Amino acid sequence: MLAMQMLLARCRPQVLVELGTSHGGSALFFASVAPLAGIEAIVSLDIAATQGRPRHPLVTYLIGDSGAPALFDQVQALVAGRTVAVVIDSNHHAEHVDKELALYAPLVSPGQPLIMEDTLVDVLDFRKFRPRGGPLRSMRDYLEKHPDFELVPEVEPYITTNFFGYWVKKKG
Repeated sequence: MLAMQMLLARCRPQVLVELGTSHGGSALFFASVAPLAGIEAIVSLDIAATQGRPRHPLVTYLIGDSGAPALFDQVQALVAGRTVAVVIDSNHHAEHVDKELALYAPLVSPGQPLIMEDTLVDVLDFRKFRPRGGPLRSMRDYLEKHPDFELVPEVEPYITTNFFGYWVKKKG
């Protein structure tokens, strides 16, 4: 979380899009560091509605499949005209992450971060991700074809479970 806070404070996005709300702890954390990072709004998506998610005036929760174009259209309308950073932390299976990257990576504004969470599932070779891979495999495949992102080496990999997961979209 501190690595993400550091990167967000450095890049200062106006809007943070979080894929994978779960119980809302990360959304609340991002809202708490928003004044330090210049974040004006957080849009957090999850496949299921969970009772008891923390309420915060900066956070908008959306329910649905983050890999679905219809939900992406809603997000795009909410963030229009502002600088956007994206944190991907939902379904970690490569097939799903591939869909999310195709939709949300182009939404990231120049100079803003794209953070891929829990790439450790690939690094540590978790059994359920072996057949097709997890988020790190997806990230590497995507970035091979999209060189407009660069790794942020000073964040990575020293204090994180998001090995090789901190990227910034290159400016012009």
